[in-house]
Formats: sequence, structure tokens, C-alpha cells
Amino acid sequence: MTSSSKNYLKLLAGLVIVGALLWFGRGYLSKPSIEEKTETPLTDLYQVVDVSKLPEGLPTNLPIEKNAPVVKNDLSYSARTNEITATRSYYSDLSIAKNQTNFTSYFQKESWQILSSLNEPQFAFIVASKEGVSGVLQVTVSLDAASNKVLVEISKINKNPF
Repeated sequence: MTSSSKNYLKLLAGLVIVGALLWFGRGYLSKPSIEEKTETPLTDLYQVVDVSKLPEGLPTNLPIEKNAPVVKNDLSYSARTNEITATRSYYSDLSIAKNQTNFTSYFQKESWQILSSLNEPQFAFIVASKEGVSGVLQVTVSLDAASNKVLVEISKINKNPF
């Protein structure tokens, strides 16, 4: 056998040994060690709610206009933030300022504490919480660019208790 044939056989044998080590070691390498944490895959959930009902978690006595066209009415769960959100949005015949006034009066009358608010000509929001009620209630009122209508979105955001 020539010297180059011997070198070729040595190289081939080396590759077979490396391949075998990788093949048999793959199970060992892929198993997590005791110190490693394995996490369950995150899953978001979404449920549309019949427009004749408010999503669970929203107060039933909100100052929502009668017969207002509902745009969104749902419950959602974000695995990333571990939050459950009940949302209802609708087109309003009232101005942004009038909606802001109505919801501010509602929060004050119902003993909600306003945590943050903003009232601009094209956009308004209120974030409030209430003693004994989990989570926060957020009302956003804006001019919808696509329809040029006033859009009111009410969301109750809770941390998932489970």
C-alpha cells in the first residue's frame, strides 16, 4: 500500500470514529441537565363574545351608548404577559371630549381611582382601578382613520390568577 492510500484510510477511519461519537452522543447532548429549566411552550388564547353580551370582567353598568355598532367584543389571554383582557369597542356618535367626560364621571361616581388620563382633540384615554376589583379598566377614545368615526375601546386587564 502506498503512503497516500494509508493516509486516506486513516482519514476515513477518523471520520467514521467522529461520526460514531456524534451519533451515539446525540441523546446525551440533547438531554437537559438537572440545573436547566425546561419551559412549557407559551400559548395565547382568544374568544369572540356575542355582541349582545359584555365580555366577562367588564362592569355591566358602563356608560355605553345603546345600539352603538360593535367593532370588537372578546376575551383574550396573553401567555407572554400572563394577562386576561376583556375588550369591547364600538363606534360612538358622541365626540371624543364627550366620551371622556362620560367615562370620567362614571369612574368618579362608581368610586374608581383614576390612575392616568389624557384628553387631546384626536385621542383620549383613562386608566382606573377600584379597591376590591382586580386589574385595571382602560378606556381609549380616538378618531378611527379608516372610518373617520369616533372609536371607543374599553378593556379590563387582569393578571391570570392560575
